[in-house]
Amino acid sequence: MLAHHCKECRSPLFEYQGEIICPSCRKKVTIEEKPKPEVAPSPKIPAPEKVDLELLESVLSEKLRELANQLKIERESEAIAEILKNMDLLLQVLRRVQEFK
Repeated sequence: MLAHHCKECRSPLFEYQGEIICPSCRKKVTIEEKPKPEVAPSPKIPAPEKVDLELLESVLSEKLRELANQLKIERESEAIAEILKNMDLLLQVLRRVQEFK
């Protein structure tokens, strides 16, 4: 059984001895192949630019200072926990940057 159906009776088509037939109409059938849409070539992804580790380290340090200032004034325990979690993530990334240098 094929994935195609007869245009006249909508029965599934079968391939038998190299020919496609409709068992209900008892006719040979030709399947009109739809042209496959052309796939546009994927655009080339540019090579990543070299990362300025000094700049990245500076940005991470500034973000840590901002979070430390928020931590000073925060009173809600959930917000404090979120700030500390973010600071921990920044510190992990900062350590990796420093190891990479």
